[in-house]
Amino acid sequence: MVADETLLRISTVLVSLTVVSAPILYPKYSLFTRRAVTGVKQLREVREEYEDVDLTYIEQGETGFKQLVEAAGVAFGYSGDPERICLAVGRPRDLGEFTGFGMKHGIGDNGVLYIEEKGDEDELLRWEPWSPTSTLELEKLSRGVQLRARERSHTITVSLAVLWATLSIVTVV
Repeated sequence: MVADETLLRISTVLVSLTVVSAPILYPKYSLFTRRAVTGVKQLREVREEYEDVDLTYIEQGETGFKQLVEAAGVAFGYSGDPERICLAVGRPRDLGEFTGFGMKHGIGDNGVLYIEEKGDEDELLRWEPWSPTSTLELEKLSRGVQLRARERSHTITVSLAVLWATLSIVTVV
């Protein structure tokens, strides 16, 4: 009986420490975040070069793909059935012809972030004709990764808080 009570008290303390540390540590050090960062890095590496357009992408099954799809849902409201996430880089007119989105105007080398879906459908996520840096740097997608990691940490924190409350009640009673 005494051993069970001691175990419950130790568990309560450990869970309370985890409740406090989860919102701080999870967004920075979680497996979700590490995989998503790997995916973003992969989106910065040119995989195919065409005449006037460089294409980078991450495909279904590659490390970070699922995490980036979740981040695209948060950042861009995406909710489809993706096969790959692509970033095409080139002049606006060339990007319009390459992607089929019809871009014609913009400044300098620019980028188009889009998702290729199953069934030969493409969904445009990000195109900034007058501010190419934000697309090329994948700023909004990276923010989506951070927001999704925070959402996950909140879910974990709430679950642990409920567990802590339950352990506290059992320990007192």
